[in-house]
Amino acid sequence: MSVMCFICDKMFSTQSSYNRHVREVHRENEEPVSYSTQDGKGTNLSNCCLEPGCNCAFKTIKDLVKHLQNVHLINFETECLAMDNINEFNNWKSSIELENNCYYVWKSRNCSTIREIVYYKCNRSKTSYTLKENDQRTKLVKSQGSCKMNNACTSEIKLIKENNAIKVEWQKVHYGHTVEIQHIRLPTREKQKIATKLFNGVPPNRILESTRDNIGHQLKRVDMLTSRDISNIKVSYGVELKDGRRDSNDAFSVALWVQECKQLKENPVLFYKEQGKEDDILKEDDFCLIIMNAFQRQMIKQFSKIITIDSTHGLNGYDFEMTTIMIIDEFHHGFPVAEMFTNRKDTLVQRIFFSAIKDVVGVIHCTYFMSDMAEVFFNAWFYIMGPPYPQHLYCSWHVDRAWQSNLNKIYNKEKRADIYKILKVLQQDTSESDFNPALESALTHMCSNNDTKHFGEYFANTYGHNFKKWAYCFRKDAHINTNMHLESMHKVIKYFYLKRKTVKRLDKGLNVVLKFIRDKCVERIIRLSKGEHTQKTKLLSKSHQKSLTKSDEYNIITLKNKRSWNIFKNGDISYTVQQIMDVKCCEEICLFCEVCNHMFCCNCMYFKESRNMCKHIHMTASYICKKANENANVSDKNILISETLTALSQTQPSNSSESNIHKIKMMIVQLEDLDFTKLDDAIIGKIYNHLSIINKITNCSEVSNLQTKKFNERSVSFKRYIEPQIRFTSTKKRRSEKRTFVRASPDETKIIKANLLIHPKKMNVPNTNYL
Repeated sequence: MSVMCFICDKMFSTQSSYNRHVREVHRENEEPVSYSTQDGKGTNLSNCCLEPGCNCAFKTIKDLVKHLQNVHLINFETECLAMDNINEFNNWKSSIELENNCYYVWKSRNCSTIREIVYYKCNRSKTSYTLKENDQRTKLVKSQGSCKMNNACTSEIKLIKENNAIKVEWQKVHYGHTVEIQHIRLPTREKQKIATKLFNGVPPNRILESTRDNIGHQLKRVDMLTSRDISNIKVSYGVELKDGRRDSNDAFSVALWVQECKQLKENPVLFYKEQGKEDDILKEDDFCLIIMNAFQRQMIKQFSKIITIDSTHGLNGYDFEMTTIMIIDEFHHGFPVAEMFTNRKDTLVQRIFFSAIKDVVGVIHCTYFMSDMAEVFFNAWFYIMGPPYPQHLYCSWHVDRAWQSNLNKIYNKEKRADIYKILKVLQQDTSESDFNPALESALTHMCSNNDTKHFGEYFANTYGHNFKKWAYCFRKDAHINTNMHLESMHKVIKYFYLKRKTVKRLDKGLNVVLKFIRDKCVERIIRLSKGEHTQKTKLLSKSHQKSLTKSDEYNIITLKNKRSWNIFKNGDISYTVQQIMDVKCCEEICLFCEVCNHMFCCNCMYFKESRNMCKHIHMTASYICKKANENANVSDKNILISETLTALSQTQPSNSSESNIHKIKMMIVQLEDLDFTKLDDAIIGKIYNHLSIINKITNCSEVSNLQTKKFNERSVSFKRYIEPQIRFTSTKKRRSEKRTFVRASPDETKIIKANLLIHPKKMNVPNTNYL
């Protein structure tokens, strides 16, 4: 049924079209229909006039604005803008919110085939639903109160999209409230800036510091940024995905990560048992997650001589321990090859761990297997991997801690310290032939004394039969005494990656471990491409430098077999060096002596403990190289070069300086004409050494010439001391921390070992000051 307008006689097909026509065309100059707030319909309307003595309420904000303009003479400013796209509108909206300390939220949306209208209202406007009273609320009201007032604000934005064009009508004036920063939301632009920083890895505390350092004279909403705001930004922008959090539920988040890994070409998850689900082997409440990526599988196949394993806690709030298997690579760095998160600590779950590894990489045959003193790890390993069984080594830290805790069985403190020194001498002894009689003597000494008998029986029952697991002399080829690589890994994860913070969620702890493994892979790639001076090569270089500085104090004599050398110091035989191998067998090579770490052995204490080339071996290698060069057949050209080098190495000054200068110039000319490609490596090395000495001499002469020049000095009393600068000092009296047990010094070690081997029953430990 068609409807005709009674004012302009225009026809409309529907009643709603007619109503919109009357509302938009013929009511512009009419007074809006008002309702009283004291009775009837006006009590439920939110568009109320707040002027004194006026009780009018209106259905729309447009009617309220007309009333305020016509009756109360309040000016309202409306701005109309045209924009190209929606991004320009969003940038404009963010800028006006930042400038005016306000915030607009989405209100409603009207769509048709021709155009689309979106309304944005001030966030202080009253909502359509009724706010609960304080006594009816389940949540506590905010300290600053609700941001919603009991009336509608007149400021709004009308966005019109029509024919690929964007028009904006902005009602600027706010009504019913003042600018209150505590009720303004954080602008979108500032949220995006903070989210970008979070994605780039900037810590939240750094963001807070930089924001508060830039507070100006005019306070803005971003100046009141709190850590809670940053947490809300993390959730809304999905920054927590960067930390491994895929869902608010921790268990579901880990399950989502496992499902994502199944889509990968190389699935790092070897075994996954959810908590709360039934399993054929594990209980319903058990949890187990085993991970091992492709790079780790390659590493355990390549470096399987030494396997170390240990567990740590603190990576989640559910008491799930992380068990890590680690190998030692050619650079003597530890590399984790497999991880397991589980709530169980028995042999069964360790068998599942090793069985999952065996399924993907095959049987692993290692020479040494290091763990703590519990037999859980080792028993599960040889049950799954089978023979040949590796040598089981105890971590020295666990052994030392067990000894110190059980030494309380000895009530006498002095005897307790004596026994501890004897045990450490036994543990650190590197001679297999001396160890067994020394162990029997130590047991006899402890069991024969009434004060130490109880501890002696404990030591004999616990450590007497498995001495190969804790004595250093049975692990000389392993070059490892502790699980220091695993302990270092745990410390780096907890102190560097987690910033010493407690982790409650498993997905976050798992994500940190994955980041650590990724970084270790990248570090190894860098190490392989650039190379690295390992701890072994650094020690070899340091020992070689010591041999050069102290070579004048020692004399070397070759024995009859020509494979042994006695090294004398002050006329006494100090040490004996023997040649074991004729060729180099490893990459641990001294660059100066050109011998590897396994070609010689020495009877000094340093070599026995560290199994590294000592200074005596370096001296012997240099001595052998020198003798070989002296006995070699040298050609005429090499003889001429040797004579030239001899003349260059002469340090005796000549009477005629002019003739010496002429000779030096002639020698330089001869060296320039030489064809170095036809010379031996030994001759080229000699030339380089002599020229280096000449270069040092000339530099020293220049320095001495500079030192002869003096400036004008004032007469200062040399008895007067320089006044020290003022420094802060603590006035608090601190209690000195005294160690209960102290290891034996080198001299005490010799005495204790001699007493163990000679007088087992009447053994005395040298008197020392017990701390």
